[in-house]
Amino acid sequence: MTRGDPRRKASSRRRSAPQGRDRRLPAVEGPLEPVGEAAPKAAGQVEESPGADAQMEASAGDSEGQDEGMLEQVARLQAEFDNYRKRQAREFHRLCSQGKKDLVRELLAVLDNVTLARAHRDAGSAAEEIVPGLFQTAEQLDAILAREGLEAMSIPPLTPFDPNVHEAVVAEDRDDLEVDSVLEVLRNGYFFGSELLRPALVKVGRVVRPPARTE
Repeated sequence: MTRGDPRRKASSRRRSAPQGRDRRLPAVEGPLEPVGEAAPKAAGQVEESPGADAQMEASAGDSEGQDEGMLEQVARLQAEFDNYRKRQAREFHRLCSQGKKDLVRELLAVLDNVTLARAHRDAGSAAEEIVPGLFQTAEQLDAILAREGLEAMSIPPLTPFDPNVHEAVVAEDRDDLEVDSVLEVLRNGYFFGSELLRPALVKVGRVVRPPARTE
């Protein structure tokens, strides 16, 4: 191809002409940041919602309110229990007082009979006329006390001595007994219900053991 060949000139122009896909963008200094995205969080940073503090304060307020409500309920229950205990104490004392009144009312009949016997004596009545009435009055008293729960001890002669219910005031040595025994009842003993009210005063026969033989 000669220097003046028109095809050579056309080829030279095509090589020198800039192409669209080879155009370069101007250089940008600094790091690129993504568009439309939030900046990354620092390490350890906790995201808090706008109402977190208000929720915590409301929760603390509710807890304090519950504690106060429980304290008020405990105080109310304590007051109710104290009132119940006082009512029970008053009712117990009332029943005891009423029971005493009922017993005294029954004993008044016995007192009336004793007063009547005294009046007959002062009027000059013979003892033979007064004594039977006094015995009947004693039986009346026994019946009243028995209804209230009083029970006299039954202690036949030679009953084995029991220090739990017998109180020995006199002792007599006996060689005809196998165990210490009651010889005589000097004062009756009584039970009230299932409890010992008063021990019986008794005279006791004490066993005399022969002296040991020595060889």
